[in-house]
Amino acid sequence: MSYHFILDDNDDFYYFDKTIKRSVLRFPQKLGFNDAYKENVSDDISVFKNDIFSYEDITMSTYSSANNLQIYISLKGNTAYFDKTVKQYREDCENYIRIDYINEAKRDYFLKKDAQGSGVGIVIRNNDFLKKTFSTI
Repeated sequence: MSYHFILDDNDDFYYFDKTIKRSVLRFPQKLGFNDAYKENVSDDISVFKNDIFSYEDITMSTYSSANNLQIYISLKGNTAYFDKTVKQYREDCENYIRIDYINEAKRDYFLKKDAQGSGVGIVIRNNDFLKKTFSTI
């Protein structure tokens, strides 16, 4: 059986533990999880580590109006997604690096039964930070 979730409003799925800076997404009926550990380097830069696992086929539709630069390093896994904004299918596999500048993101993530993934990401928010940092180049 396949399950579909719309994560425009993550409050139904996420909880955040401030003591260990951990955000956890638990799917209903123990279908899987996504654990994310986030560290804010500054107001504009965050580093995170996430681990994801699905016990069943899961599709997640997400939307974000974030304006940021994302660098993602996939350490292991076999996850995939379709980016509706640029109409491109992508897979995150072991040792894969993805760099995206995002004004708006609409994505469908596909997790097959027993899919797993692990990665490290760097997010640079705030367009002013990027302009100020790279204006002399």
